Amino acid sequence: MSVSILTYHSHNISGNDYHENDHIALETDIAVLFRQGFHFVSLRRVVDAVLGGWNDPLLQEKKCIAFTFDDGPLFDFHDFEHSRFGLQKSFRRILGELKAQLPDPADELCGTSFVIASPAARQCMAMAPECGFVDVNDWLTDNWWFDAARDELLDIGNHSWDHVHPSLPEVALSSDSRGNFGEVCSELDADAQIAMAAHYIRLKTRALATPFFSYPFGQTSEYLLNEYFPHHQYRHGMTAAVTTDGRPVSPDENRWSLPRFVCGYHWRSPDELLKMLLI
Repeated sequence: MSVSILTYHSHNISGNDYHENDHIALETDIAVLFRQGFHFVSLRRVVDAVLGGWNDPLLQEKKCIAFTFDDGPLFDFHDFEHSRFGLQKSFRRILGELKAQLPDPADELCGTSFVIASPAARQCMAMAPECGFVDVNDWLTDNWWFDAARDELLDIGNHSWDHVHPSLPEVALSSDSRGNFGEVCSELDADAQIAMAAHYIRLKTRALATPFFSYPFGQTSEYLLNEYFPHHQYRHGMTAAVTTDGRPVSPDENRWSLPRFVCGYHWRSPDELLKMLLI
């Protein structure tokens, strides 16, 4: 069995070369992986396999890849014209164009976009230079979530209430810490960051969001892993969570810490991606 989850950020654009632009990287990677015999599956299918004992024959027999996208920029769903680097295809358009070329109906070329819930936090982050993108107004809007959630190419998942992001004047965390989601280690903080976000995202997607959580910065805590997620599902409604641990998904994986590889961090070229996946 070989199943890996790859992660991209659609606001990572500092040029038009592979290592500078996650849109170019995603389109290139899908083509390269297809030529190397990989199959594409949804994150839903991977989670179902984890929960169901890996009885899925495709995941048992083939090399499989699932795609996820973090932070929830508008560019996951809509094309846009960059002031310096020209037209950028949305992640959705890239998936759709390449899916039409795949001959095997078993391939599920789709992605899960993990979005930040708090409107105030998103507005603040959208204007912060350290977030890496200020070229388009409202690039962290939520007005595309419902359309994406009912679309076969994108799912919407939970990326916390405010990402405990360093650019924010205040965060929903009792310690008032910044930049470390591992500080979420109490029921009060977990409800504020996860359950409250789940409720908002559910409303905005009209209950079509997927019940998956992506840890901001890939960071978790013993409390979240061992207490909150497994024992308080009635509060948060999640069924699985993903980290940024750079390794494939193993058969005995904890569903509250499914590992992912991050573009630009774990690999920076197609050759590095293939070497990483084929080891």
